[in-house]
Amino acid sequence: MFDDAHHQLLVTGTAEDGFRLWCRRCDRLGDRLFVSIEAAEQHAVTLKLDIAPTCRPVERRERSA
Repeated sequence: MFDDAHHQLLVTGTAEDGFRLWCRRCDRLGDRLFVSIEAAEQHAVTLKLDIAPTCRPVERRERSA
């Protein structure tokens, strides 16, 4: 899912629910579920493509209180 661009990937989730990769720049959540944070982090490293174009940031709306 993240092989189309250079993303800023972070691992999100819990041990109970599993871990997923999330790009904080374009706000995409990966489909693949990992059982450990280490496995998710390792997969994020393998997906890093420095030669790929940078993903586009998503405009975020301000939340009103």
